[in-house]
Amino acid sequence: DLVRSRGLGDVYKRQVARDITIYDLSGRLVYQRNRAQGPVITIPIDRFSSGTYCIRVSGGDDAKHKLFIVQ
Repeated sequence: DLVRSRGLGDVYKRQVARDITIYDLSGRLVYQRNRAQGPVITIPIDRFSSGTYCIRVSGGDDAKHKLFIVQ
């Protein structure tokens, strides 16, 4: 399974339900989706203001973090 967003690339590949959170650099939560499932999960980053964000994708005992920029 992939978490993919235009310009973000693949963040996480795993066959479990995932919790997805996105924060801006000030620590403000801007997006959250719990127990997301499916082969591809779409995140509407076109609604975000320009800036740098951190996505956290967790599932089971594993978690991944990645920074991305919205222009």
